[in-house]
Amino acid sequence: MGERKFRIGLDIGIGSVGWAVISYTNREDARIEDFGSRIFVSGELNDGRARTSQERRAFRGVRRLERRRKWRKERLKEYFIKLGLLTRREIEEMGKTPCQDIFSLKVRALEEKVRPTELLQILLHSANHRGYRDFYEADSDGFSDADSLEDEKETRVNKKAAQDFDRDFAASGCRTISEYLWKNCRNAAGQVDFRNRQHRADLRLIRRCHVEDETKKILAQQGRFYQELSASVREIILSIIFAQRFFEDGPGNKNDPTRRYTGFLDKLGMCPFYPTERRGFRNTVLADIYAVTNALSQYRYQGKDGSSGLPSPAAREIVETTLRDGNMNLTMAKAILKKHQVYLFKSAYLDETALRKAIKFLRPMKRIAEKAGIAWTSLLGDDPLSMEDPPLLHQIGEVLAKYKTPRYRDDELKKLFTGTTIEGNRGFREDLAGTSFSGASACSYHYMHDAIEAFMAGEIYGDFQARRIKEENEISAPQRERYAQLPARLLEKDEDIRDNPVVYRAINEARRVVNAIVRLYGAPEYINVEVGRDLGRSFADRERWKKQNDDNQKKRDKAVEAIAGHLHCAADKVKPIQVERYRLYQEQDGKCLYSGEAIDLKDALDPNGAYEIDHIIPYSLILDNTLNNKVLVKWRENQRKGQCTPLMYMAESQKAAFLERVNGIFNKKSSPWSKRKYDYLLQDTLDTTEPEVRQLIDVWKSRNINDMRYITKYVFNLFQRYLHFAEDGKGENAIHVYAIRGAITAKFRKTWLNPKTWGGKKERKSNLHHAVDAVVLANLTPAYIEIASDNMRLQQIFRRYHKKESAEYLDYMKQSVQKMETYYGFSEEYTRSLLRYHDRVPSFVRRLREEVDIRFNDEDAERFAIQMKEFYGDSADFIVPPHLPLTSHKAERRYRGAIAPANPIKVREIDGVPHKISRQSIFAIRKKDLNTLYSHDRLLKDTLHRILNGEKEISSIKQYLKEQGRTVFTLPNGTVVHKVSVVKEAVSNFHKKQISAENYTILGKLKYYCVEIYQDIKGTNRCRGIRYIDLVKRDKKLYLKEKEPPTGYQRHIMYLFAGDYIEAFDKDGVCYLRGTYRSVDTIQKQCFNFKCGNAVDPIRIAVKTKGVIKKYSVDLLGHKGGEIKCSVPLSSIPAND
Repeated sequence: MGERKFRIGLDIGIGSVGWAVISYTNREDARIEDFGSRIFVSGELNDGRARTSQERRAFRGVRRLERRRKWRKERLKEYFIKLGLLTRREIEEMGKTPCQDIFSLKVRALEEKVRPTELLQILLHSANHRGYRDFYEADSDGFSDADSLEDEKETRVNKKAAQDFDRDFAASGCRTISEYLWKNCRNAAGQVDFRNRQHRADLRLIRRCHVEDETKKILAQQGRFYQELSASVREIILSIIFAQRFFEDGPGNKNDPTRRYTGFLDKLGMCPFYPTERRGFRNTVLADIYAVTNALSQYRYQGKDGSSGLPSPAAREIVETTLRDGNMNLTMAKAILKKHQVYLFKSAYLDETALRKAIKFLRPMKRIAEKAGIAWTSLLGDDPLSMEDPPLLHQIGEVLAKYKTPRYRDDELKKLFTGTTIEGNRGFREDLAGTSFSGASACSYHYMHDAIEAFMAGEIYGDFQARRIKEENEISAPQRERYAQLPARLLEKDEDIRDNPVVYRAINEARRVVNAIVRLYGAPEYINVEVGRDLGRSFADRERWKKQNDDNQKKRDKAVEAIAGHLHCAADKVKPIQVERYRLYQEQDGKCLYSGEAIDLKDALDPNGAYEIDHIIPYSLILDNTLNNKVLVKWRENQRKGQCTPLMYMAESQKAAFLERVNGIFNKKSSPWSKRKYDYLLQDTLDTTEPEVRQLIDVWKSRNINDMRYITKYVFNLFQRYLHFAEDGKGENAIHVYAIRGAITAKFRKTWLNPKTWGGKKERKSNLHHAVDAVVLANLTPAYIEIASDNMRLQQIFRRYHKKESAEYLDYMKQSVQKMETYYGFSEEYTRSLLRYHDRVPSFVRRLREEVDIRFNDEDAERFAIQMKEFYGDSADFIVPPHLPLTSHKAERRYRGAIAPANPIKVREIDGVPHKISRQSIFAIRKKDLNTLYSHDRLLKDTLHRILNGEKEISSIKQYLKEQGRTVFTLPNGTVVHKVSVVKEAVSNFHKKQISAENYTILGKLKYYCVEIYQDIKGTNRCRGIRYIDLVKRDKKLYLKEKEPPTGYQRHIMYLFAGDYIEAFDKDGVCYLRGTYRSVDTIQKQCFNFKCGNAVDPIRIAVKTKGVIKKYSVDLLGHKGGEIKCSVPLSSIPAND
């Protein structure tokens, strides 16, 4: 690219990466070099509620459960054959006629002899329905789980359901569970109905111990009739049915040297601060105290003398109290701080229970110890936080974290307690074995200990963490290898990133985009990056954030309503600036914060009135334009203040009254102010010649510009540490990456761009909005953020003085020129030329607004070419000539994923056509559904027809039951109906999966791997969907499972995969499709879903039978390449092979 340098902007989100490159040789010729949007499958499901990896894991668990259940039953059958009780033929015949009433058979087996086939049916039923058992429930060899229920991780609903059933069963006097069900749980048809269905209000769970007890009694009784059922044989049968694999053994054969599972402890990640040490377990003494210090860093602290921060004695007492009491909460912390004359304040959005929730180990452990009569101090030892000689309590936590199965735990605890005063305390050991403790921390014990020591010395965790990161960067920078292009292996170093597929995909695609840019343009000067707010956040966090936004919107709506009432105008006439003024008016109790005078609300709502919104700290210094840095004050007070802080311009008498007002508002129980705003108001100097003041202002500015979330820090460090940047003479530790907050990007998008196009309300109909944000980001150098902010302030002053360069204007100009020369090396002449813009706010690319409007035209190629020539003239020096923007979609060609939705469907032929049959709630049945009922029950049909076709107009069964005052639908014969079968649409895309000779399931909506476009013998374009079910993989090669191609098949044209870009022309050569293929709509009609151009939403387009279809390559950067010629079609393999 010759002498031109370039800069990159990245907008990273869930499923998207927007990018832009800006190039320049000097500050006068900066231009947009290129830009684009990269779209890919995020890996999320249900709007972020789950990930595809979690879904796969759940399905794996179900398959494992079914496999083990089947294996138990097969072992029972083989054992009966071995005992000589049954032959294989007899067992096969038994399977053809299943028992119709297994519960009455079990009751009969308690008293009389049953046939061997009946006994096997009883045992198979028990093996199939073993009952509920909590993971941490103690084994049956003497352990009791009654007292450990409180510590179970099972939901309260499940615990209550099991307890309720235990109570009912005990009160019934029945001998076994089947006897109870037979006597108490039969429906009108005389069948036992005990399934927890959706329509049941009561949930009941039968514990495994009840099923095991019943099986023992049945085997003991039948042992009297069959000499083969000796005591040892009965134990083997019970073992086959109820034995459960220990968690520590993992899946597969533990004696198989080739199995992949090596133990969950080997999966523990390494500490990011001490890379040679593994992460510590969460349920330990150190981890609990570390979590407490972390939780306390969210609050703000103020001493009675006005000082900020947490004194060391107070911090030490909090830690000591937590250890002594095994507990800590907000009330306890405030009481301790009060003794040290320190007050704790929290944001309205912080969880008040966060501190209490930090104690996951100490609280339950103290309760268990007290119950067992063990002195808490004996478990804590002399130094509870020691790493060299960890206390017994910490060692207990390690055992409980390493071993999950109660029996394993008990063995390890016995070893641990040998030689101690609690060696013989069996109750303590049993309670511990049945307690639910698990999980790992994000760092090692070593780092936790360092953080706790720093906290007790008075250093808040957030400050400690920032210091450690800075120190680590300074130490490792000289030895760190830099890469011209970042390798994928760098992402494997952080377990949190590696184990989160959604985050990993987004960062990996950003890495690939940057590598592609570097291949074209060389090493960049810098990268500005914004990471989407939702990336890396759980669904719960997003919901919490959404709730906060909704709450804020409600406050704004109330403010709009109040303002409209005061001004006697319509709500849509209320302006955002008026809402801001009203909210400040409320926060300040209706008074000017500087003078203390009452504010006339009507006058305050007038932008040309006697009141102004003032930035507490000049915006140009810290770039904070939020309410944290704003107050509503009288115009004359704002003029007196100028570019100072409130305490700098006030006389002593005014200061005292001001401080009283500020402290009064801040110390309210529900203060509307943040600690940040309070700090701004109390700042008494802006003298940047003082190092401490300069450092404070730099910290504030960095906080307001930079995004400091963990995921953003990771992206920042990935590029800053490892990517090779263009030489700028600033040394190895120079900053080349800036993590920009979304609020800054949004502000300057509105400021710099055309409000009628890309600078107005963000429209998400085009994927180009990601690239627009990236263009704005690429312009956001710290210097230009400041120059733009100063320009906006000067424009305000210019307009206030009726478009004249007043003394205030000239003074502000002088200060800005000095600042830009001192910190950024801008010449006075250049700075003044930028600051004197009165019609626009300057950006790094001087004509950014016009350039964006021209370059982001993605519809009119002819107009684009004309405007490009007018704007750039000769554009021969572009590495990639400017072109109509095209979104790059990641193609999905890997043979993986689900072959169909998880739930099978029911299909029946009606008039020779297969139709889907669905179960529908009886409440939802309406008159229009009567003709689609699929039932042979004449009484049901007649009853529904009589109700819905009667004289009285009834819209649905739900309405009918409501009018009748009933909650259950009952037929005249007393049968209760909850659901009915209804005929749905005709189906063709389904597969009958044969499970056994007598058993099968039907999979519907089979998913397509790709679509083949081919020509038939008449020269017509045809399409056929190739489903996952149609393929088989052999030796890493895919084959089609079929013998013959479709009728008339002549020539293969291409395969279409999701993400492929195609152009289609009709028989007259007119292009009717340019877009990216996404999915099948209706294969019979050759209709597919395409994303045309840069559209976010796909549209339905039919591939025409005549004409030409071409596939083109589109690279990572959205550059369209040449045509992709058709490949060799897949080979066929016999379907039954």
